[in-house]
Amino acid sequence: SKGRMEFTSIIFAIFYSIIFLLYGCVPDKNRKIILLAANLIFYVSFGIKYALVLFAVIVFSFFVATIVERKRKKYYFGIS
Repeated sequence: SKGRMEFTSIIFAIFYSIIFLLYGCVPDKNRKIILLAANLIFYVSFGIKYALVLFAVIVFSFFVATIVERKRKKYYFGIS
């Protein structure tokens, strides 16, 4: 488990504590950024390939959500 941040490790407990404190100290609008960065750091601790997969999923989900939102607005505009 060299370099990995496993749930039962002391490094994870420290990491979690830091993220928990940061999350509580930042304004609401920036909390998602803290969680996103924490997720990426956690995944990178297992290997860059896992972080790349996570990043790809994030980007894909963002674009799909954007398309769905546009279509939903067009639908509501059309029935009004």
